[in-house]
Amino acid sequence: SLTNFVVDEDVIDDDSQVGEHVLPQVRFKGVKTAVLHSGTWTVIKPYTFNDGTHTIPLDLPVVIEHTYGIGTGLKVVGMILSCVVIGLAFVVGVWTYRNRDQHVLRASQPIFLYIIAAGTLLMGASIIPLSFPPGCVTCMAFPWLLAIGFTLVF
Repeated sequence: SLTNFVVDEDVIDDDSQVGEHVLPQVRFKGVKTAVLHSGTWTVIKPYTFNDGTHTIPLDLPVVIEHTYGIGTGLKVVGMILSCVVIGLAFVVGVWTYRNRDQHVLRASQPIFLYIIAAGTLLMGASIIPLSFPPGCVTCMAFPWLLAIGFTLVF
């Protein structure tokens, strides 16, 4: 059965006092509007919609999507900073490789320094997908690169 819950006009309650506020009491009643019997619906009473009428409301209006993207200047700045981070990650990796026999670097365990450099490289690379138009691949690449890079660094 299809039940419609509407305001019960027959029951009139006094407003209730809660502290300083007066709250109106509204009671609802269930009204059976249709019954399914042997595969067919039998209408008992018309269905009442939220606006109080019995006519089916129109579909929701079409949503107008405004795509205010990042400006070109900001994209260029982001790409430059991304390239700086990626380049410095490579420089740190090469520097670690060349100086891996020094006492301080051996104590720091070069393999962990390589992992930190790789994580920094991935976090820097996560900025690159943000400069492209939104799509399935670009929207998924950003959080994956950022999360994996962050995990490697920390």
